Amino acid sequence: MIDNDRLNHSLAVAKKMVEIGKEYNLNDNELQDLFVLGFNHDIGYENGNNFNHGHIGGEILKRNNYKYWKEIYYHGDVNTEYTSLFLEILNKADM
Repeated sequence: MIDNDRLNHSLAVAKKMVEIGKEYNLNDNELQDLFVLGFNHDIGYENGNNFNHGHIGGEILKRNNYKYWKEIYYHGDVNTEYTSLFLEILNKADM
């Protein structure tokens, strides 16, 4: 379940992602995408837990044609072969 602590965490991650994105000199659209990604990265907690929330959230967003569903699906997964700049930034911000 997503509670106020999880919402506050998601907002903090979103803000941190923008901060990191600025260090990479990303443009305004990319920074906005990072914020949305960060805010939604734990959406899977609504139907999952600490172990499966990324996959659940990624699947939900994949069904909704969200561009960065893989970043949510694979965040926090140290064994994944999938890589992207946005996943790297998400994992840094989520620490």
